[in-house]
Amino acid sequence: MLLNLKLILGSILLVTSLTYSYEIYAKKWVPIQTKEFSGFAIDEASIEIYPGSVAFISKFNNEKIDVYHKSIFLCGSSETYGIDSRLVMRGDPAPNLTWDISDRGLREKYNQPQIKSFLSKRCGGQLSRKELEVPISLTSDYEEATFILARSTKISKRFVGLWEKSYKAEKEEIIISGEKVIVDGKPLSTTKVFTDRGYKLHSYQYDCDTGTFNSLGLVEYDGSGKVKQSFDFTNTKSSPKRLVPGSVGMSVFDYACGLR
Repeated sequence: MLLNLKLILGSILLVTSLTYSYEIYAKKWVPIQTKEFSGFAIDEASIEIYPGSVAFISKFNNEKIDVYHKSIFLCGSSETYGIDSRLVMRGDPAPNLTWDISDRGLREKYNQPQIKSFLSKRCGGQLSRKELEVPISLTSDYEEATFILARSTKISKRFVGLWEKSYKAEKEEIIISGEKVIVDGKPLSTTKVFTDRGYKLHSYQYDCDTGTFNSLGLVEYDGSGKVKQSFDFTNTKSSPKRLVPGSVGMSVFDYACGLR
């Protein structure tokens, strides 16, 4: 029988990217009453503080499945962006099904005051020493996956500076127990990210008042981690660029300015 994930996770878009190691049966679950999810709780022991944001692990359940998310909460806009998702099917001898996810499905306003209050109180605390790669978007041809380095973000009242990290990627259909995963009558595709083929680090500054950005620098690495080439644009005289609606750049802009 084909597995229809829409019945379980709504319209979440699953994206295979990086595997974040965390224990789903964590140490300090804090239950929070919500209207949308049963058994919703946040693991207080998992909370990590970053500039303008809070990373955390949450869980909720229904009759057949427990769903665990690692997400990042933007202190300015109260939005969340998905980082990692894990499903535990009850009674399954091999219960853990793990995918990484992008914001294009999990991103939402935390309108429920209990959750927003719990996370907002953690904003502005002592910063984590860990770097966190937040999946933001994929190019339309599935050839590249874009992440933001959360710890490296610099925030002021008007400007947000951050580093984007991009890997080579390709489209791939999801297969479970020899069957395709079907959503809305179509096979669900994911994106395989090749972390061993090198990556690019791109520095940007976003102007949240004008909706423009500047590119400050680019460093390209090979599969062994050695620098292939680098460019410094800070002394280049160029006008700020406007963002295209629906583009990867606009997705990053929304994230960046949501931190303030």
